[in-house]
Amino acid sequence: MRNQSDIDTITTNSTMDVDQHVTLETRVTPRFDVVGLKSDMKSTQVCATLQANELPEDDSDDGRAAVDIVVALDVSGSMTGKKLQLCKETLKLLLRQLSDNDRFGLVTFASEAQVDYSITRMTEKAKNKALSTIMALGTRGCTNLSGAIGLAAEEIRSVAEPNDVRTVFLLTDGHANEGITSEQGITQLARGCFSDQQPPITMHCFGYGSDHNEALLLAISNATQGGTYYFVENDSGVVTAFGDALGGVLSVVSQNTTLRITVPKEASEFGVSIIEVHHEKAIRLDDGSYKVPLGDLYAEEGRDVLMTVMLAKKAIDVPHVNVSVTYTDTVNKMLATSENKYAFIARPGNDTVAKPDKHVEVQWLRVNAVQEMEAAKKLSRDGDLEKARSTINASLGFLKSNADVQDDGVVMQMVADMESVEEGLRSQRSFLRFGAKNMTAKCQTHARQRCAEASPATTNVYRSKKKKAMTLKMFANNSAP
Repeated sequence: MRNQSDIDTITTNSTMDVDQHVTLETRVTPRFDVVGLKSDMKSTQVCATLQANELPEDDSDDGRAAVDIVVALDVSGSMTGKKLQLCKETLKLLLRQLSDNDRFGLVTFASEAQVDYSITRMTEKAKNKALSTIMALGTRGCTNLSGAIGLAAEEIRSVAEPNDVRTVFLLTDGHANEGITSEQGITQLARGCFSDQQPPITMHCFGYGSDHNEALLLAISNATQGGTYYFVENDSGVVTAFGDALGGVLSVVSQNTTLRITVPKEASEFGVSIIEVHHEKAIRLDDGSYKVPLGDLYAEEGRDVLMTVMLAKKAIDVPHVNVSVTYTDTVNKMLATSENKYAFIARPGNDTVAKPDKHVEVQWLRVNAVQEMEAAKKLSRDGDLEKARSTINASLGFLKSNADVQDDGVVMQMVADMESVEEGLRSQRSFLRFGAKNMTAKCQTHARQRCAEASPATTNVYRSKKKKAMTLKMFANNSAP
């Protein structure tokens, strides 16, 4: 097994206009680059932006990392009939997208979990054998989700020399009612099975229909680096949800991506400090600096990490914030460390405040919208749908009141998604059938800046070219006579 120490290390260029071999580009932008000492503003926001470069646009496997994928499929009694048949067709289409260098394995679960197809490189002979196994599947028993997680982890970890990208796709239409059944217990199991693995293992969870536990599936995916929850509302969404996820998995360009944020010593002496890093995984270190684990990035994806900083009490010629990034570059197969990037904020002796940077303004709106959706989600689960709707409507009003950014794609996406969330809160029936799951998916999308949608028809600002192409390909192949 390859160790991290066996991989060479590279240092990226320090500008955004960099050499084509650099996989991640980084910049740091203050919300206001001039804040006068006589203004009322004592703190402001700074945005660290990571942007992944593209992979080749053709359908070849050149440039992408090979993948190991294990599918954990619910075959309990509720999957009988059309549901299972659609899943079989979906797995058939998935196999077509894998190359000889990729591996595939299949675990099914009902009252018990079992390995139906051991993880194997996908030669044509192996694909045919895997397909025969898939088409012979039948339903049985209840839903042992914990057994599926444990066995899928064991299977994918059994490969002595794993591929650079490893993932588990778990699909279920119900609640855990065999084995470990508590959300806390299952989440702890997933964390124990998948954390601290190299190469990392992600788990993408697909909730099929209206009866699954979306909070549990989100928690399971959160236990891994870069995992996502998909709400598969109806039968037509199974193929395209897998297509969206597979398009991401087949375009991973960085792993173990970690942002480090510090305040230069000279700046701290003039009162500069980090008040808060607005990210769910931000970790404050003993020296006052922060690290933010960002997991994996797909080609074309961006990440924006917002922080609120206390401004210097006098004019200084040193930056307020210093940012660097480390990651495993799966394209060049190297460890990469960016050079430091700095955020300079001028502090003239007057009350001047510069016009806000539009990109940072949009990201600040996104961070606040996510917070409001999380608050509404808690209120709705506590039974107060009226207050949850009021929270969403207030946030919508605030978004729409920012005239300068109404043409921005992220803002338009947030408005559309929050209107959809509000619709799902109009009655207890709509909340249980659709609203809770839809709100969980939309909130995750904007918090992580990653598309996780089943529908190929929607325009999602976070959906990369590779994700879109794979979603459309799977949809077209499934629709073909």
